[in-house]
Amino acid sequence: MQRLGILDADLTIESTSPETMVAGFYHEFANQAAVTADLAWINFSNFRLSEFYSMARPLRAPAPRTTTSTP
Repeated sequence: MQRLGILDADLTIESTSPETMVAGFYHEFANQAAVTADLAWINFSNFRLSEFYSMARPLRAPAPRTTTSTP
C-alpha cells in the first residue's frame, strides 16, 4: 500500500452488485427420500465492477502485460 501511495489515505470503494431473487423448495417424504427445487433470477443491467478511490482520485491498476509474437 505504501508503494501505491495509499497508506493512511482516505480510501473509498464503490461497487454495484447485480439484483438477485432466489426461491427454494424442499420436501422430505416419509421414506426419507427428498426433493428440492431452486429458482434464481439475476439482473446484471446495473452491475459494474468495483472502483477504488484514494483522496477522491480514482486508483487504476497497471495495464496488463501483453506479449506479442513475431514470426
